Amino acid sequence: MSQLAQLSHDGSDGLSIARVFKIEAANVWVRLSTGTVVVAQTAASCLLQAAPGDQVLLASLGEDYWLLAILQRLSNQPAQLQVSGDLAIHSGGQLTLNSEQDLLIRSAGRQQIVAETWQLDSQQLAIHCQKVNLIARVFQLTTGTFRQWAEQLEQVANQVLQKFGQRLCMVKQHDEQRSDTHRHLVQGTAQLQAETIVQKAKGSVNIDGQQIHLG
Repeated sequence: MSQLAQLSHDGSDGLSIARVFKIEAANVWVRLSTGTVVVAQTAASCLLQAAPGDQVLLASLGEDYWLLAILQRLSNQPAQLQVSGDLAIHSGGQLTLNSEQDLLIRSAGRQQIVAETWQLDSQQLAIHCQKVNLIARVFQLTTGTFRQWAEQLEQVANQVLQKFGQRLCMVKQHDEQRSDTHRHLVQGTAQLQAETIVQKAKGSVNIDGQQIHLG
């Protein structure tokens, strides 16, 4: 280390150790061991962004200085990886991101996930967005309890098949159903109770049973 630091004393080309003084745009102001303050550019291989107080390794060539690596961090700020352009991470095997605390993914533009299989395991899931579009050939949902709250619910389908062990439907206001034909089959007892019942037919009305009680 003493030999590396000695290189900065006479300003000759080589490696030196310095302390970050301040950050300004793409330039890093560093103070050499002699007390001289110079402007260094961050090398493309140094992805860790420097912060004031960090001890760094410099390479000098003439009047140009390049920040090669962060040797020691004295700042309490979170470590940040930064590149000036696009960044692609490629792994020939499995890529794993582990965090002992929160994992935040932020993007000012679009986020896209392309995978043959996507699996999400979580104790709790919350999604907040203005609009959701889901397109799938087959959609299957298995849950213990399913609840829906909406100001307006619209469903459009060519065919609907529903199977329930027990169904309870409560409508506080108006309930209306329209169809070309209607058939209602009950294996047991069917009961209809209302304050007023009005039934109208343009054609005939047929009531068939072994016993019919009116009144």
